[in-house]
Amino acid sequence: MPDPICSATPSPIPTHQDPECVDPLLGGSSSASSQAQSEAAQGVCRPAQASTPAPPRAETADHGPAVKALVASQSRPTSAAAFVQNQRQNANTHAERMAQSPERTFKHEAGITADGSRYETAGLLYGHDPATGLTGELGVLAAQKGWQDELQVTGMRSGIQSQSGDSLSAEGLTLHAGSGIHNKDGSTGYNASVGGTLVGAEGTANVGGSSLTLGASLGTTLEGSVGTRDSDHDGNTEYCVRVAVPVFPINAGACVEIPENLRR
Repeated sequence: MPDPICSATPSPIPTHQDPECVDPLLGGSSSASSQAQSEAAQGVCRPAQASTPAPPRAETADHGPAVKALVASQSRPTSAAAFVQNQRQNANTHAERMAQSPERTFKHEAGITADGSRYETAGLLYGHDPATGLTGELGVLAAQKGWQDELQVTGMRSGIQSQSGDSLSAEGLTLHAGSGIHNKDGSTGYNASVGGTLVGAEGTANVGGSSLTLGASLGTTLEGSVGTRDSDHDGNTEYCVRVAVPVFPINAGACVEIPENLRR
């Protein structure tokens, strides 16, 4: 007569002792309840209840002080120097970088402009002095490749510009060549220039969005540019042109704003 505890087909040995199903021939767990032992003695085995795994605990993101400090530093400039550096991301030419760069001595720097052009600058002295409003260069070599190609060697250059856009500059012992879409007058269009100057000076008078530029130099320069801009941000387009030819010792440029009522 078969054993009342086990069927004809032997059951596999359980891999764990369940207090609800214990075979008395294999020995029960010391922690089995009396009810489970009684049912096992009568040959009654209840299926083991599968244990329900605990739900995974949601991990709370714990950003340490270093991460918080990094996020804060990217959200806003932490110093005046950082603010100037952020401003310089909008510079697309060497002249614009010089006007926005703090004064530097015996410095070399390289980077990428706002439109993706790559540049390198090295010099004895260059940058902008906020106290005097002067922008200066002394012994500077600059190169740029991209939407605006530039190569400049500057012995000396100094300039000043007012809030209204009036400016005055002087330079000596300079060589330059370049072409691209970012013009000297701040317009966007097309420009090309090549030449050298022993000594020269240039001034710009600005009225509203219109401006007039005149300069004179001792040297040889071939230059031309055309473009458009909106320097006073009034929604009216300003049309600009600039020219210099080797046979004349002068260069000239103008930007004219055409009011909307005249363009209709």
